[in-house]
Amino acid sequence: MFAAFVHPIQITRGPVSTHTCRKRYSAPRAVLPHESQSSLYSILGLRQSDLSTVTSAQIRRAYLELAKETHPDTSQAEAPIFDQISKAYAILSDPELRSIYDESGHEGLAAVASIKHRAEQIRDRFSSMSGEQLDFLSDTGELVGGLLSSATDEDAFDPSSVSHEDACPRSVEEAIWNIQFHPDRSVRYYGLWWIYKFKVKPAEAALVNVLQTSNDQTSLGGFGIRRRAALALGAVASAPTEANQAAAVALSDALRSPDYFLRYRAAEAIANIAQRCSLLRQQFSFPKSVTHQLKLLLLKGQKTLDAKAAAKSGFKQQESLFDLEKLDPLVREKLEAVFRERRENEKRSRRTTMTPQLGVDAVGSSSDEPYEWLLKAVSAICAKQRSHLDDQLLEVIESYTSNSVPLVRYAAHKALYALTGADTHAEQIVRALGYGVEHHYSQRVLIRDLGDLGYSKGAEAVALCPMVENSFKILALKNMLAKQKHDPSNREVRNVLSHMDSLL
Repeated sequence: MFAAFVHPIQITRGPVSTHTCRKRYSAPRAVLPHESQSSLYSILGLRQSDLSTVTSAQIRRAYLELAKETHPDTSQAEAPIFDQISKAYAILSDPELRSIYDESGHEGLAAVASIKHRAEQIRDRFSSMSGEQLDFLSDTGELVGGLLSSATDEDAFDPSSVSHEDACPRSVEEAIWNIQFHPDRSVRYYGLWWIYKFKVKPAEAALVNVLQTSNDQTSLGGFGIRRRAALALGAVASAPTEANQAAAVALSDALRSPDYFLRYRAAEAIANIAQRCSLLRQQFSFPKSVTHQLKLLLLKGQKTLDAKAAAKSGFKQQESLFDLEKLDPLVREKLEAVFRERRENEKRSRRTTMTPQLGVDAVGSSSDEPYEWLLKAVSAICAKQRSHLDDQLLEVIESYTSNSVPLVRYAAHKALYALTGADTHAEQIVRALGYGVEHHYSQRVLIRDLGDLGYSKGAEAVALCPMVENSFKILALKNMLAKQKHDPSNREVRNVLSHMDSLL
């Protein structure tokens, strides 16, 4: 109904009298012939200087008078004229639509029509899903991706039809074309950001193509386009199956890149895909080559970290200057206390993820690995595909529980809890939520990790964590409920719900 008024057909019915009568009502005459875009009011013959004063009764009276003259059953008038009058009345007689039209004109009606059409599309696509599944889709952005995706197969995008000069795509098809074929690197990069931002699922195949074939490098040697493609794949890729493992294989190949930040994004994407599938209870099948590559990087990283640990820090070099055994016991005790405090401060100061210092090449050292995401990825896969798990992998994960970087250490505990079910590992994460134990940025991540694990015993620690915003806590508690299948008879479920109520 609304789309017809974006460019309505003009109606001309002969000369319009300029005579007005204050006491008698004169039959309305429709539309001014020289308007480039007809007003809905003028279609009904309403031409007061202040249209906001037109009453509903006046609109109805005008419509009935015109209907008598233009209805195809009672006159020789053409049907399109009566249709225009009927549609104008349908909008102006609806208070909400009339308000939109008065404020924004035909553009406002077109926007309403577009929103309603998209809403119907998304409702049709997700109508078969349960409320719980829709909640998860909302959290992970799937609903937004569905809203922007094409409902039906359309013709291939024609770049010659684009006339705008900015980088923002006007459709899913244009964004997919831009990231693969546009000659301007900045437009390709923006298209990748746009696809990631709006979770455009139909772009999965194009993202795989970009990740595998793009050779664009910055002046510092980094693969910025491929990094962004890997990040977007982590957000939009569907669950890997035996028949469709292209995204998983492409991300696994990216783990072999000399660019640290590309390896980081690839490991993060694999972890996000596996964790999202677990939350949505979707079956997936990662090829063993993916797990094998993750395991190789963890083994390589552990050797590198062992070598670094063998080297003395600056504090240890200072300590070696003192022969504590020959000092007075009181002096020795004070020095040991100073050294101990320095070591604790050094340990506490490293509260971020294992991101290397930027070198001149801006691609990171070949010895650095994204340990946190490697651990999360391999555990998320092996928790569902137990055939990928072996004793050697468990041993190498165990070795990371003593890592000096907190988020790497806790990622190892998260992985071991997911693979073994031992509460001792989850409790290590719970204890880290205490005030001042870890940086509050790290605590945000740990709260999310507990939610992903479904460790409902940690609900109280999550709810009471003083340095983290409630929005993070509620999302984590919601994920805990999902792991417990929302069973209200379960005491742990009721406990989680109680803490959610307290936060709300």
